[in-house]
Amino acid sequence: MLQLKDIQQVVARSRDRIEVDILRLKKERDQLLKRLGEQTYRLANQGTVPLPPFVQKTVERLNTVVHGIIKKQKPTKKTTTRKKTTHKKAAA
Repeated sequence: MLQLKDIQQVVARSRDRIEVDILRLKKERDQLLKRLGEQTYRLANQGTVPLPPFVQKTVERLNTVVHGIIKKQKPTKKTTTRKKTTHKKAAA
């Protein structure tokens, strides 16, 4: 009976390691896809890569969104009017 518990523990540890490896690989995949997307986006905007129309539409929409973000983040020059305060001397 002791051997069966040992085998179960070994199997459980192996399963945990496999799950960790899968999570690590998925994270790396996501990072690589992000990098690939950013690289492709730069090339698309440079005009060095011919794009199918559906990809070009995505690039154009992304450009619109990025420009919208930039436009909204620019600080607007607001003229602030401050009240002039007068300090009265306290009577001694």
